[in-house]
Amino acid sequence: MVDKTYHVMGMGCASCVTHVKSAVKDLKGVDICDVDLESEEMNVRFDENMLGFNDIKKAVEDAGYGLK
Repeated sequence: MVDKTYHVMGMGCASCVTHVKSAVKDLKGVDICDVDLESEEMNVRFDENMLGFNDIKKAVEDAGYGLK
């Protein structure tokens, strides 16, 4: 397992946080996903043998937000 912090773009409310968190937590290999609206940061613990940054980025983008 690896812990990573990413910057999420486009969130404006608590509902946005829920959408991002749900999209990432649904990925196979994700153990923990915490999203903070004020800092626009997402902390993710995941199995890097099962997925990587591009997989997480796609999930966030599919939910309607940006990730870097």
